[in-house]
Amino acid sequence: MSRAASNIEDSNYSVRNLASLMKSSQSRIAKMENGDPSVSLDLIIKTLLALGVERDELAECFLSPEKG
Repeated sequence: MSRAASNIEDSNYSVRNLASLMKSSQSRIAKMENGDPSVSLDLIIKTLLALGVERDELAECFLSPEKG
């Protein structure tokens, strides 16, 4: 598991707390958590950064060729 995934799983934020941190609605956070495709990439990236994912690690996800 990547460090980013570990940070997110260990964050212990409730949907309510994360919505407050992100200044977003609980329904948008819940949609993001459930993988709803209507959630903006902007909200996803801002949330990851707020949860402690480093910018370099996030950039690596976009720049690395897909492993498979």
